[in-house]
Amino acid sequence: MVTDSYDGFKVGVPSGWDVSSLQGLIGVTANAAGTKGALLYPALLSRGVTAQGLFTAFMSYEQRVLRKEGETLTYSERPGAEPIGSFEVREGGTVLAGRATVLVLPLRTAATTQVGVAFAYWAPEAQLAAAAPTLAEIGRCYQPERAALFQLFRKVGPFTFIMPSGWRVSGLSQNYIQLNGFGSGAGVDYELWGPFEQGVNATQPITSTGSAIGYMFNLYGIKVTQVLAGYALPEQPNPTGGFQATEYMEFIRTLNGKTTHGFVNMVASINGPSASGVIRLGLASPALWNSVNGGLLQMMGSIQHNFSGDLQQIAQINRQWQDFSGQVAARSGPRP
Repeated sequence: MVTDSYDGFKVGVPSGWDVSSLQGLIGVTANAAGTKGALLYPALLSRGVTAQGLFTAFMSYEQRVLRKEGETLTYSERPGAEPIGSFEVREGGTVLAGRATVLVLPLRTAATTQVGVAFAYWAPEAQLAAAAPTLAEIGRCYQPERAALFQLFRKVGPFTFIMPSGWRVSGLSQNYIQLNGFGSGAGVDYELWGPFEQGVNATQPITSTGSAIGYMFNLYGIKVTQVLAGYALPEQPNPTGGFQATEYMEFIRTLNGKTTHGFVNMVASINGPSASGVIRLGLASPALWNSVNGGLLQMMGSIQHNFSGDLQQIAQINRQWQDFSGQVAARSGPRP
């Protein structure tokens, strides 16, 4: 069982599996490829919202998302107070099979007394029967919990951000901020970097988000030992003739002999030999990762960098982060 006190839930998690949460979606997966796992989406059953309506909306949404990725999701359902259904996801010759339902749980709020949890689980077609009892238990263990409040901090140096109780600002400069919690067992970094140019103030060229991540990680002393997931948005042209690119990566790293789980979001603006941008980094020890990564993403996305001369660039980068986080959430479903 994993308790996430930042997003406010408990969920069943088999040993060695990972939990991620973003924009209301909770994913529990057995491997980085996501070929076996479960997805939960809780929603208040307030006036006009039914379990059946939630089921249909959830499955239709996943169908549209996977279609954009070149995959096909087909499903059938048996309507009812707690609708159930089965589905398949196909990409080429790969087939994932799954089951879906809506769990209705008590939850007293000002708006309603029930919460519906759209719940789907999947595995390779030949493995589903054997895996189903474990996968179904993930949903049966789900419980909403009271979430910790984030405090808004304004004008800490040039930064505005949110941070929960027990965290602190451990590093601050004009272009950099670091937040730490759990006795430095988890942290968030933000840096406006560059402009860098090889032979002037950089030792290697930066021509892409991947090379920007590699260059900044080298400066930080971070060695990536495993890339778990990655996603890059299409490059966008700059008015000056260069381009801007955005990349997201989840990884395992080592630093000073210790293993850490992390997210990085890199936005790079590249104009010929010159490159600059923003890096956002969230890190936690493996023991903390499942319970805090949703909170790390909230803090990473909240950081606003405000100072004269760079407002337009920072506003654009922050808007891109919000758009990008939606892309990542959309990719939290089954992956063949």
